[in-house]
Amino acid sequence: MVHRRLLGRDLRGVGEALNETAFEVGLVVNGKHFICIETDQEQDAVQWMRRTMQEKSFLQPSLFFFPTEQTKENWLNDGQKSYGALKQDLPDNVNILTLEQWNDQGDVLLRLEHLYDKDDAGGTMTEPATVNLSELFTEFVYAEAVEMTLGGNMELDDMERLHWTSAKYSHSHKGTHAMKQREFDGSTVELQPMEIRTFMLLKEASKSRAQELVSSADNLQPLNSYAGLIISFLLMTNIL
Repeated sequence: MVHRRLLGRDLRGVGEALNETAFEVGLVVNGKHFICIETDQEQDAVQWMRRTMQEKSFLQPSLFFFPTEQTKENWLNDGQKSYGALKQDLPDNVNILTLEQWNDQGDVLLRLEHLYDKDDAGGTMTEPATVNLSELFTEFVYAEAVEMTLGGNMELDDMERLHWTSAKYSHSHKGTHAMKQREFDGSTVELQPMEIRTFMLLKEASKSRAQELVSSADNLQPLNSYAGLIISFLLMTNIL
């Protein structure tokens, strides 16, 4: 609903006209519309542009301003004005979905996502992508990378899926089965179209450290609604 103010009842059960205001003014939701015009020869470029525009509009940077007595010349000559956290650019079809410090030991939770579906008209963008974690960040150096479940609360090696009662699995069948593992050498990550993979980057190389991370309830971080919807979809399709 764009305009949250009605002249009369909409008979939706509240028993009164919707009159949502702020500062005595009716609320209006403002949005932006982007139009991509393409020809048959430009389908791949427009598909890439559309996905890129989605990411830029959703993840816009926040701008902060504060008063200062510095002149423009002094500011330009004072300190570093730009910073890059990556040693090299990611592939155009890969996005860092999550990058957050997980605990006081400096371990970092990382999620990488492939932005395209295999059926998209994106040319090479729909092909699998490869990222080398050991050559990704400028200042953060990790000792060990452990692949986790999508929620980040369990090592993928320890994940077991339930068998549901069906014509294929009887009640006497084993109740769980191990996850099908993906190859991971500790640094090189391959992403299939529309795939999300989660990793815990440990500052200290220790298998027990990773197990401690998933056993502590304090480390269970809530996912945003976007990731939650993805988890629900993967569970329904038995991918996760």
